[in-house]
Amino acid sequence: MKTTARLFPIAAVLAALLALAMLTASGGTGTASAMQTATPVQSSNGFLSVSAGGEFACGLRSDGRLICWGNSYGPGNTTEEVYGDKPFISVSAGDNHACGVQTDGAVACDGWGQRGEATPPEGTFASVSAGVLHTCGVKAYGTVACWGANTDYSGEHAYGQATPPQGSFTSVSAGGYHTCGVRTDGTVACWGSDEYGQAKPPTGVFTSVSPAASIPARCGPTARWSAGVPTPAISTMEPSARPRRQQAFSSR
Repeated sequence: MKTTARLFPIAAVLAALLALAMLTASGGTGTASAMQTATPVQSSNGFLSVSAGGEFACGLRSDGRLICWGNSYGPGNTTEEVYGDKPFISVSAGDNHACGVQTDGAVACDGWGQRGEATPPEGTFASVSAGVLHTCGVKAYGTVACWGANTDYSGEHAYGQATPPQGSFTSVSAGGYHTCGVRTDGTVACWGSDEYGQAKPPTGVFTSVSPAASIPARCGPTARWSAGVPTPAISTMEPSARPRRQQAFSSR
């Protein structure tokens, strides 16, 4: 009888705790409800990241697949699953092309590649950034590699946006006719067109940088870049004048 008397209070306490737990799980208190709302729901169709390009966008799904949608100048036609030979860990959409880093560090690209911007070099990359006519990526050991055009669309003005400086970087971002990157010491280095001072970063320590990718705006009889760099007449920018797109995300 004494043993039973001792166990009764313990059983009562456990029953009370169980009732409180059931009330909390059903949303009986505001604290539990807020905690439940903040819990992410995992889905095989969910997205890990997204990148918006000129007139299209690409998203990286949780299973490593890419899907792109929008204007057919880019990788996506309307809504198109894009498969590579390996899963991806990141994606970057440029003006008319997109590139992604695969699980083995190789870069694969798709889209229009009239200046080589969609033809990545071999090697292992940590990240990649697609611009307008060029693409840049940070390699496994911190150096930056770029490919594509060093000029504007006409080829008459050489800016050097695809010629990175030496040194070690943590990130890089390709814009229209210029590129910027964060060095391992936190300072920013830029190269390419500097007509408006866009390639002269301020001093200080930065964690990230993103130059604007110039997108053509139609102004009267000609198309001009938003950064103020003149481009050819609109007639030369029509789809019929663009070269064939590559196959879906081919890697070297």
